[in-house]
Amino acid sequence: MKNILTLIFVSFILNFWGQVNYSTLDYNSTSAFLSDGGFLMHNPQPFSAGYEVPKGSGLNSIFSACFWFAATDGAGQLHVAAVRPNGDSDLFPGPYSSLNMYSNPSYIGEYSPALWTVSKSEIDYHIANYLNSGYSMPASISDWPGNGYFALGTAQNLAPFVDVNNDNIYSPALGDFPDIRGDKATYIILNDAADVHPTGGYPLGIEVHIMAYQFSSTNFIDTTTFLNLRVFNRGGNIYSNFRVGFSMDADIGNPNDDYIGCDTLRNLIYTYNADNMDESASGNPSFYGSNPPSIGMVSLNNPMKVVGGFSNAAQYPYQDPYYATDYWNYLNGKWENGSSFYFGGLGYTGTNGVTTTPTTYLFSGNPYTGTGWSELTNNNAAGDRRCYMSLDSVDFNSGDVLCNDFAIIYSRTGDHLENVQGVINTADSVKQFFLTQEFNCSQMTLGESESEPMKVNVFPNPTTGKITITGIPNPSNCAITIHDVYGKTLNQDLNWNGKNLEINLGDKKGIYFVNVSTNGTSQTFKLSVR
Repeated sequence: MKNILTLIFVSFILNFWGQVNYSTLDYNSTSAFLSDGGFLMHNPQPFSAGYEVPKGSGLNSIFSACFWFAATDGAGQLHVAAVRPNGDSDLFPGPYSSLNMYSNPSYIGEYSPALWTVSKSEIDYHIANYLNSGYSMPASISDWPGNGYFALGTAQNLAPFVDVNNDNIYSPALGDFPDIRGDKATYIILNDAADVHPTGGYPLGIEVHIMAYQFSSTNFIDTTTFLNLRVFNRGGNIYSNFRVGFSMDADIGNPNDDYIGCDTLRNLIYTYNADNMDESASGNPSFYGSNPPSIGMVSLNNPMKVVGGFSNAAQYPYQDPYYATDYWNYLNGKWENGSSFYFGGLGYTGTNGVTTTPTTYLFSGNPYTGTGWSELTNNNAAGDRRCYMSLDSVDFNSGDVLCNDFAIIYSRTGDHLENVQGVINTADSVKQFFLTQEFNCSQMTLGESESEPMKVNVFPNPTTGKITITGIPNPSNCAITIHDVYGKTLNQDLNWNGKNLEINLGDKKGIYFVNVSTNGTSQTFKLSVR
């Protein structure tokens, strides 16, 4: 049972860098525990599940969740930043310090805790009243970590903010304010360089920013928690195979009777109850009873390339990852011993009549329709499952920033299998909702201008590759940048025809953000290339 790990966790939090701080994000019908130590959706007191749906019910559907990061360098050394299921973490509170100031009292005072929560209503009130005499600024606004500190070796800008006077300095007394998503958000800043990694992997030299945010709604969005992840390569290493993973230990009430699965077309992983009754378990009073829900995680803007899973207390090679090589193998679609995943059975060659066809997606069938390979159709023994996804490997050079967006989704509209289909359908709806929002990874660090908007237009949109920008008064005093959804800048072929600016993006299909800056103001346009 998971409670046996409590003593291990207590020992962990007594370590200096394990002084983990927690907060709760509960603006809609979910309540999510968050931490500045890499562990998400986990309640530390006691060591128990920390994602309650519905809020106030005492019922939890996730025990814990975390991000994994890994790559090899030019010398073949393995760099890993991950969190073990027992709470040991390679990620530490606060931003990356080029001066190694992590033990400095000023650094600790500034970044303990390293998570900040603010609501849209607080921001709106600040905007309306910051010039009024007698205005008392909320701590959520004044303490927002928009500025870094040169003396502490951190980056100049950290958390995103709207820069009203365009001086690149977060000054809330002058009207600047946090740039958040949703109706309420918690911002977390982590680094992997402050101390030795328990997994044994070399540090990557990364700074990790997580914005967890929620919307209050009357539909599926009300049981959704979004996660925006930005990863900064602050160190000097160049990686050609950097991977981001997300691991979810979803417990549908009773943790011992669950299955996992995935939908490869929707970039979705999910957990569901093995039968239609979620019973009470010894030491775990939280159970859903009949028609238990399904819980999932969907990648909203980047394709998943690997889906795997393992079980608590399972035997090698199906067990929890412990060493850096375990995480690297899992992220690359292999078992802990380095053998490939195989389609069928339990996904391991030689068991349950498994075929010899390699795959990188475990249990990709649909248990509701009974099609394909699922734990249900394979009649696996249910258990305390963990599942994870790994995104496609990317080049990650010093100074680069990666941007990934995810959503935790929930469905309880029918029996345990109908709820799997409900999560699949919700994944589509959540993605459509996300695409209608004006979220822009490329702008989030430097802030945005509130000056009078320019009369600039970008068309056609959607486009097959060529666009025209109109309304530019002086091309020599204009900066055009185009970023993809990863936050990377694209090279452009610019042509001024004497009146308008023409750009040819070629055959780069996808979603992009075109930023036009001139005369101290800027505009950003979301562009679809088809």
